[in-house]
Amino acid sequence: MKKKFSTIEYEGERAREVIHACRETMKKVKHINVIDIFAEAVKQPSSRYWVSEDRAIYVMRRMLRGDDLSYMRQTKRKMFYELFWRFIECKRKHEDAGVCNIVRKIIYTPASSFFLTSASAKAIYYKHKDEK
Repeated sequence: MKKKFSTIEYEGERAREVIHACRETMKKVKHINVIDIFAEAVKQPSSRYWVSEDRAIYVMRRMLRGDDLSYMRQTKRKMFYELFWRFIECKRKHEDAGVCNIVRKIIYTPASSFFLTSASAKAIYYKHKDEK
């Protein structure tokens, strides 16, 4: 669980990608409705899963023990279930590979979406939009 005032090592990279997705979404619409822009932007595919290796390994191990992640927000839970599905697929192909090695491989593969709420995307956008 994220602690108050904690930071993520990939914050800038994720922010750039979210901003790019928002701007691309803006180019596609005739009338800009900010709420709709952020809602559509977070649905776009992402270049990777925005979770640290350590956190992903920890959650995959919990899921292997039967944890249903009911305590997580819906967007994070969906991300971890998608990661778990990919983890199981990879484990079937590479039975000898350990949890750490598989997780390190799959979190850097493209994700189906950003797994963020539109409110989170909005906060990221306005916090980082002027950075270069």
